[in-house]
Amino acid sequence: MVYRGKAWYAAGILTAALIGAAGYGSAAQDGKPRTAQTAVKDARATEAALFFEAKVRPLLAEKCFSCHSSLARSVQGGLKLDSREALLKGGTRGAGLVPGDPEHSLLLTSLSYTVKDLKMPPSGKLKPAEIAALSAWVKMGAPWPAAAGPSAQATGKSSPPRSSANFWLFSRRISLRFPK
Repeated sequence: MVYRGKAWYAAGILTAALIGAAGYGSAAQDGKPRTAQTAVKDARATEAALFFEAKVRPLLAEKCFSCHSSLARSVQGGLKLDSREALLKGGTRGAGLVPGDPEHSLLLTSLSYTVKDLKMPPSGKLKPAEIAALSAWVKMGAPWPAAAGPSAQATGKSSPPRSSANFWLFSRRISLRFPK
């Protein structure tokens, strides 16, 4: 049976990308053979990156980047949330997060609405599932995929690595009209 349509095509591309990212069936980049430990470690890193891209980045982009990113008109509290380094550096109140420790991370403290003068986002408290996703991310060590370019940091959308920018898959489709 032949499947047609964008959904099946996208699923095939995603599967190929995941298999390639995990590096199954190949040697590591340094030329040494892969061991079971490195394969598991790579799979966990890929899983963490997928979690970040699916749950964390869209949430930060939707709820936080308008006031806490490099593209914000005025960065509130001096805290930028568009890179891991900026989160670790923090703002006027200190570090934004402590990787692996959600209880001591200022980001989660502000989202929980437990401190009177520190309630983020100001428009209203996040849903419990959203706070749980951010808490799980911080427990994982707050992984931030290195392949994400500046456009992903500002808009919350991933972009292909620069080396693959000219690859046919990432080019814009054009429609041609042929004479009759």
